[in-house]
Amino acid sequence: MLLRYSFLCCCLVVSFVRPQTTPEIALKCASASSLACIINGLHFDDPSQELTLQDASGRKYLAIKAGTIKAFRTKHCDRFRTFEKVTIGRTGLEELCIAREFVQVLAENNHLHTIHPDTIDGKDYKLQTLKLSNNRLKSVADLCAFHNLRELHLEHNLLSTLEMECFASMAQLERLLLAGNRINHVNSPPSLSLPVLTELGLQNNTLTVLKVAGWSMESLAQLQLASNNLTRVEGLDGLTELSSVSLAGNDWQCAALGSMLTVLRTNEVRIADSDANCEGIGDTSICCQVQESATAEGELFDELKKYDTLEGKYMAKTRELEDRCKQIEANLSKRLREVQQSIAKGPEECNVSSEVESSGDEPLETGSGMEPDQPSGKATATCVRVAPAASAPAAPYTDCTEDLKQLQDDMRKMRDQFERTRKAMDFTQRDLSLHTKVIRHEMRTAVKRGADKLRDVQARLSMFRAHVNDKCSTIKK
Repeated sequence: MLLRYSFLCCCLVVSFVRPQTTPEIALKCASASSLACIINGLHFDDPSQELTLQDASGRKYLAIKAGTIKAFRTKHCDRFRTFEKVTIGRTGLEELCIAREFVQVLAENNHLHTIHPDTIDGKDYKLQTLKLSNNRLKSVADLCAFHNLRELHLEHNLLSTLEMECFASMAQLERLLLAGNRINHVNSPPSLSLPVLTELGLQNNTLTVLKVAGWSMESLAQLQLASNNLTRVEGLDGLTELSSVSLAGNDWQCAALGSMLTVLRTNEVRIADSDANCEGIGDTSICCQVQESATAEGELFDELKKYDTLEGKYMAKTRELEDRCKQIEANLSKRLREVQQSIAKGPEECNVSSEVESSGDEPLETGSGMEPDQPSGKATATCVRVAPAASAPAAPYTDCTEDLKQLQDDMRKMRDQFERTRKAMDFTQRDLSLHTKVIRHEMRTAVKRGADKLRDVQARLSMFRAHVNDKCSTIKK
């Protein structure tokens, strides 16, 4: 009995101190092809787990059709290095690692927000085709290292600012498709060369101004700009190889649109679309409006960011002006009281007795109480009220003149302050108007995207319903 108890304790101790190993998921290809590995379903919700492909040797194509996958991180790339082409279906994937050996990666219709680079240094990525449409990417920064890319699909993501410098090193890039994002600003280096780019898709974004003056794209044939908020495109005459451009659904200024159409007509570029219910300008059906030039997209949002600061400054200036007005009013009231007291007081009467010594021939001026035949000598002088001379105004009137001058200066300063405040209020009103326009546009864009998403969900539900019905029919048979 004692021996059994000791053996049980030993087992418990060994079980307790045995290190736990990370669980590993073993995958097996469902296809019999020697080149393709097809996995019909994969459930991989814990990225800390390891993956193993049992029969992947010699296969070049990996396809994961369905399932639920949380993330493929850098450590998982080591299991897939033998593949050149990787396709991941609708699995809810949020993170994806891309090995340097991959040539083609398709991971559309997922929830991707992060792309992990490979940890192996010393060689370039072989990636040529990358399709990540209908995901949740907010930046292209994770893609800048793919210098050999030829085709990049980023439609219907969450991009807002597009850094074109990221593509400057992709000398072999032929197609760059960015439709259906939220791009409102395109940042470009002073010069950008994409010598073999043939198609650039920027439709269905929120651009207001596009500047392409520094772009060198000798092969660009298709430029898609429809359904933005564009008012003008600058430098379009430099894209001499254009054959087709889409322009409908924008807020073109008539003057800018007329100049742009002249350039396109000279270069024999075809307008691929048109606006409905619009006579257009020239020989096209592209609508335009006559108005002042809108602020460039970057400047617009930079100014909107200053709104809170401007409002704070406006309130501070208003309080400062009110305090200054109260101070000026108090000073003026005080000075007016002093002037009124000085005027009411007038010259004081004096009754001074003094002994005046008569001095030889100088006559003595006396008052009416002195007899004219009184002998010279000591006399009593009575001081009488004498009106001030006209050439020497009394001190109170001099003070009043100085107060009026000060009052004029203060009023002039107040007028200048009011004028500056009025200009600041006008500027703030313009900012609020721009802010309102942007909010309205974002609301319209959000409603449109919501309708598109709803139609997409309905289509997917119909497909899923048909698939379920087919499966049920197959099971019944």
